[in-house]
Amino acid sequence: MANLIEACEWLLGPAPRRFGFWERRRLCAVRKPWWLRFDRDDLLHRQYADMPRLLRDGFLTWGRIIHSNNALADEGGEDCPAEVLYSMLPLRQVDVDILDVTGSRLFDLKGTQPSDADTRALADHLTAEVTRRFGLRVPKELSEGMPCRCSSLMVFRRHLPLGILTGNIVPLLVPPEEPYCVMILPSRFWPELFVEYWKKGLAVRRLAHWGM
Repeated sequence: MANLIEACEWLLGPAPRRFGFWERRRLCAVRKPWWLRFDRDDLLHRQYADMPRLLRDGFLTWGRIIHSNNALADEGGEDCPAEVLYSMLPLRQVDVDILDVTGSRLFDLKGTQPSDADTRALADHLTAEVTRRFGLRVPKELSEGMPCRCSSLMVFRRHLPLGILTGNIVPLLVPPEEPYCVMILPSRFWPELFVEYWKKGLAVRRLAHWGM
């Protein structure tokens, strides 16, 4: 996994990054879903506004999807929201295995009422599925001591191979300061090996759908 994220880092380049007019337009030209256009108070609007800044200055790390809208499992359709876990540690200090385990623990908090106030806040947020939080701290007891946060985000289909969410582990762009409004790194900057891995995930799911 370390080699894959380093390849992403090499393809993306160091911050501050410069993009030509047409490339920047291709990367940022994403249409808001109808329900978001009618809800001016939804905090996900910020992700669209912050996208150019994230591409220019964001640092790269691994993210772990905690949960996402079920529609992202199918091709086509509009972009949908998700919740993602990540660490603010330097890239090479992030343990992806711990990130994955922590993501499962957070998912299991849904529908629970922990006694610890911080964990209860996380559980309430994840259970609701319609609240938006950026950079919500994760108690270290849940992440084996690794400092982690979780953020709401919009998953842009045009930034994913085949426009579908096939895996939980994604390369993530995180801003250097609050509020931590994050985005999945566009697959334009993924190495071919990771793109093929992503596509194979879709193939496996199709076989499972047909009972094979």
